[in-house]
Amino acid sequence: MVFSTDENLNKAVVCAGVPNNPSLKGLAALEWLTAAMKPISGKGGGGKNGIAQGQGNDATHAVEAIGVAEKFAQMKLS
Repeated sequence: MVFSTDENLNKAVVCAGVPNNPSLKGLAALEWLTAAMKPISGKGGGGKNGIAQGQGNDATHAVEAIGVAEKFAQMKLS
């Protein structure tokens, strides 16, 4: 997952990618993205082929969103 923020506009762009790998079967890119978008008041677009992207309107919470993304991935992969 990649986060990019623009402090002047207070916006964030997020892209999630999950390779087609049996060990990652429990982690879906769109679900992962949706969880990470909540802290930055964002929403994600549809994803396909293991890639999803979205935008948020509150980049001040990007660090929180990264933490949510990490915990979500750990939960799904454990």
